[in-house]
Amino acid sequence: MVKTQGSAKPHVVTGEDRRRSRRVMIRNAVTLRLPNKISVEAFTISVNDNGATILSPRPILAETMLELQNTATKEVQACRVVRRPIESTGGYLVPVEFTGTAANFWGISFPAPNWKAPEN
Repeated sequence: MVKTQGSAKPHVVTGEDRRRSRRVMIRNAVTLRLPNKISVEAFTISVNDNGATILSPRPILAETMLELQNTATKEVQACRVVRRPIESTGGYLVPVEFTGTAANFWGISFPAPNWKAPEN
């Protein structure tokens, strides 16, 4: 919770407001290259400038370092699994973050951090 200056009520900062960049829901084929030389074919569920949520056929432990290859571009980026995977329909949701700068890794433009969808 964050209290803004001069405000009587505290402002609750949601997870989306704290996020470094906006998520984009997109299904991209990726290959996960694990430290033990195993490659796993998987798909993204959502991506952002800093990483992705991956749907993997196998769980990958939190803090695991791996290489993520974008199947479309063949570009490879070093990543870290940030939390334990969550079992889901079709596999495991594995959240990863890039360990370095990955400008345009996904080949898409992301909305500005302060962008809000118009209300219908």
